[in-house]
Amino acid sequence: MPVIALVDSNDPAHVLLCETWESADHDRAYREWRAGPGASNLGSVAVTAPKLSYFTVAEDV
Repeated sequence: MPVIALVDSNDPAHVLLCETWESADHDRAYREWRAGPGASNLGSVAVTAPKLSYFTVAEDV
């Protein structure tokens, strides 16, 4: 699962992380693991709570 980090050119504290998952089930299982034994300290460095959005690749653009 590659992660792409996009940093706002006008506000370097504004970061967007894009992840590509094999399936929604794989993503869900990872998030469940992160909420338990795989917990990280990422929340301690974030200024605001993260916002989770799901997107679909547009094939005919």
